[in-house]
Amino acid sequence: MKGNGGRYYDSGLIILGFSALHFVVSFGVFLLAFGGTMGRFESGVAPSLFGRVCDVAVDILWFPFMWVGGLLGIGKGRAEWLLLIANSLLWGVVLYGLLLLLKRFLVRISS
Repeated sequence: MKGNGGRYYDSGLIILGFSALHFVVSFGVFLLAFGGTMGRFESGVAPSLFGRVCDVAVDILWFPFMWVGGLLGIGKGRAEWLLLIANSLLWGVVLYGLLLLLKRFLVRISS
């Protein structure tokens, strides 16, 4: 697309791409962490290093919306999925903003 509208359209696609990537990664890491937890649930064995890393990664990737959902007492269901999608969209916007800052920084260094 030409003009400013095309630039905003491209930005939106990049944000959606980052958001989708964040959603897939965060949900995949959650499944890994959950599977590791269930595997040692009855035995009481301490989590492995990989399990602890997955737990921390889930906490980071699901911040801030899932944390807010916990404070508000939002239970399982559609609201939780909407929070997870909104969280991924927020991460997409932030990652796109960081990409623009990095691009601007590199342009200033090269000139």
